[in-house]
Amino acid sequence: MSVEINLSRRVEVFPEGVRAISLSFSGDLSKVDYAGADERLAAEMDRLGLPHDMSDYLCVYPSDPSAYTVEGCCDDAVVDICITLPSGFAYEPAGGFGLTRVAGGRYLV
Repeated sequence: MSVEINLSRRVEVFPEGVRAISLSFSGDLSKVDYAGADERLAAEMDRLGLPHDMSDYLCVYPSDPSAYTVEGCCDDAVVDICITLPSGFAYEPAGGFGLTRVAGGRYLV
């Protein structure tokens, strides 16, 4: 079975101070289970009784861009797989989850 996926990209401005539940991974990012991380984040939102959909997910790659090159071998690459929290929602991370404050600015979506 062949499935065609149409992707588009745009630049979006994120407001300052958005908070998100995060799972951090480092090393060879081709081996990260992104779908599994999304499932864990969705389960945490369900546990908290918070609604969520695909627009609430984001990945933040805070490493220097050279960490993602073939020459860099991805040893120093880092990704924070996140799901945004409603404004003002109090969250204490546990169980491997973190709390990330997403810097405001322009992001590729």
